[in-house]
Amino acid sequence: PKEYNNSAICVFNFIKNKLNNKSVEFIFVPGNHDLCNNEFKDYQEFIKRYNHKINFITDNVSLYETAYVNYLLINTSFHKEISYGNVDLVQLKKHLRGISKPIIVVMHHTLMSRYAEDRSGISNAYEFLKQLEGKRVIGIVHGHTHGYSDILVGTKFFHLVSKIK
Repeated sequence: PKEYNNSAICVFNFIKNKLNNKSVEFIFVPGNHDLCNNEFKDYQEFIKRYNHKINFITDNVSLYETAYVNYLLINTSFHKEISYGNVDLVQLKKHLRGISKPIIVVMHHTLMSRYAEDRSGISNAYEFLKQLEGKRVIGIVHGHTHGYSDILVGTKFFHLVSKIK
């Protein structure tokens, strides 16, 4: 909606002004609320104001390279169903090939929820984590939960053991 767009523009312009017009690159990933009329066209128009390198019209997964780290930007709403997240595993696999720098994954939906009634996590999280295993992932940043909580899974990154008796 136009009023949302105007508010977001005010926020990002405020941030840029507070940084005294230093060279700043904003990176974005869409979420379920960025889907308008079953498309990301309006969202893409908005982010073009601040970053011309990212295109979620053509890409569900985007590699954003910097000098020291690669950001893997994932549109977890690409499937256009707002009640849960999903990762395009085909595009993910393509982007993971040949990455040598450390990786920070940025996405909207969480891998899993800590609340039983919350079904909004990534529906294919297991396969997603399998593809990330062995890569130089140093962090996963996500939104959607509208709060903060630490979720500990084992003692090591991606270390999950199930024991069946």
